[in-house]
Amino acid sequence: MSKKIFITLSFVLLAFISFAQKGSGLSTTPAASTQTTEAKNFGLTLINAYFIRDCNYVYSKLSSEITVFDGGAKVNKSDFTAQDICNEISIRTDITANYNTYLSNYEPEVLTAAEFGAKYPAYQAVLQLREGDFYFGGNKTRTGAAELFLSHDHTRFVLRRTGVNAFQVISF
Repeated sequence: MSKKIFITLSFVLLAFISFAQKGSGLSTTPAASTQTTEAKNFGLTLINAYFIRDCNYVYSKLSSEITVFDGGAKVNKSDFTAQDICNEISIRTDITANYNTYLSNYEPEVLTAAEFGAKYPAYQAVLQLREGDFYFGGNKTRTGAAELFLSHDHTRFVLRRTGVNAFQVISF
């Protein structure tokens, strides 16, 4: 009889441990809100790299193939250099434009693939974001704030997760 009790208790204990792990967040995939925060932090780091002109950092975060936001054309990363990226980023020179000013003037928006598809269906049809991708919209200024960029082409991009707290830019 004690053997039956032991086996029964063992199964109950295993079931409890299994249930507790599922509810404890021990999963290797971060929760959706954590992933969104990671994507936002990555996007802000990329924006900061624009201001400090860290062309190599920006270049290193690009996927081997980039989809152009407007139109969906594919561009190979090998077709341009890190310096080409810096030359394309058009920050205004007639006003104080730095990362702190950016944080004061802009309200970055981060959307999951599903949120992006619901809000921007025409772009989703072209870009084909998939689960785990994020849209970083760093081009929305706060009311009355000055624009810091002459063009917003590089302030909105699509990110693809490549690991824990790691992303690549797959679309500008």
